[in-house]
Amino acid sequence: ILERGDRVALVGPNGAGKSTMLKILAGVMPCDEGERRIGHNVITAYYAQHLLDLLNPGNTLIEELQQAAPAESEQNLRHILGGFLFSGEDIRKSVSILSGGEKARVALAKLLVQQSNLLLMDEPTTHLDIASREILSDALSDYRGTICFITHDRTLMRQVANQIIEIDNGEPVVFPGDYDSYLYRKQLETTEGSSRISADSAGNDASEEISLRNRSVKGSSGTTRSVEKELRRSLNKEARRLALRVEEIDATLVSHEAQITQMESLFSNPGQLKDTAQLVTFGEQYQALKNEARRLWEEWERLSLDAERVDGQLTELNTGKGRG
Repeated sequence: ILERGDRVALVGPNGAGKSTMLKILAGVMPCDEGERRIGHNVITAYYAQHLLDLLNPGNTLIEELQQAAPAESEQNLRHILGGFLFSGEDIRKSVSILSGGEKARVALAKLLVQQSNLLLMDEPTTHLDIASREILSDALSDYRGTICFITHDRTLMRQVANQIIEIDNGEPVVFPGDYDSYLYRKQLETTEGSSRISADSAGNDASEEISLRNRSVKGSSGTTRSVEKELRRSLNKEARRLALRVEEIDATLVSHEAQITQMESLFSNPGQLKDTAQLVTFGEQYQALKNEARRLWEEWERLSLDAERVDGQLTELNTGKGRG
C-alpha cells in the first residue's frame, strides 16, 4: 500500500523483481494474480529508460514539453527546462541531436511537468551527470505527490526516500523510515543472526580482517580495539578509493557526453565534414565513445553498490554492533 506523501525506494539484488513490481504499479504490466487498485483522483506518471526512445526526434525541446503539458505557458515550460540545464536557445534544439544524458533530462522534465500525483521511476539517474542528479534530487524533494522509485544512487535515496521496500525473491518487505534507518536495521538483523560480518566483492581484504576481529573477541580488550581500529582504517581507505573512482567516472562521462553531443550535431549537418572518409572516421569515434560511456555507467552502478556495502560495514563498527 502506498499512501499519499510516501516516498518509497525499492531495493534488492538484480533479478529480485524490483522493475517488475514497478511496472505492475504503473499499470504497464499485468498481474499474474492479485489486483492493482488505484486510489481516488490518482494520476500516475511512469519513467523508465525506454522512454528516451519515445521522444519525438522531430520536435524541439520546448515542443516536446508543450505536447506533454499543453495547458502550461511557454514561460513556465522554459523555466522547467532551465531547471534541467537547458537555457536560452537550447530549448530550440532538436531532440534528434541530443546526447543520452540530455534526452534523459528532457524525459524527466516531461515527467515532472505533467499533472500527476504519483511518480513511478526506474533508475532515473542513469545517464545523468552530478549536476543533473542534484537537480533531480531537488525536484523530487519539492514534489508534493507520492513517489516510488528504483535507483542505485545512494545519495538520491538518502535525500528523497522516507520508506524502503526490499524485494527479496519477489516478496516485498517494508522498512518504515529513511535509507540510513534501513541500513541500520539490516545490520542489526545480520549481527543478531551471527557475530561474523560477511564482506562482499567490494571488500575482500576487509572481509578477512572482519573474520580476524571476530576471532579476536575472546582475547584481550586491547587486542580487539586494535583489530577494530585497523579494520576501520581499511574500510575508510576502501570508501575513499571507491568515492575517488566514482568522481573520476563522473568527470569522464561529462566529457564523453559533450563530445557525443558535438558529434551528433555534426552528423545532423554532414556538409561540415570534408569527405566520406572523415564521416566514417567520426562514426567509428562516435560509436567508441558511446560504448565507453555505456561501460562507465555499468562500472558506476557496480561501484555504487560496493560503496553501499562498505558504508554498511563502517556504520556497524561505528555503532558498536557485532562485538560479540
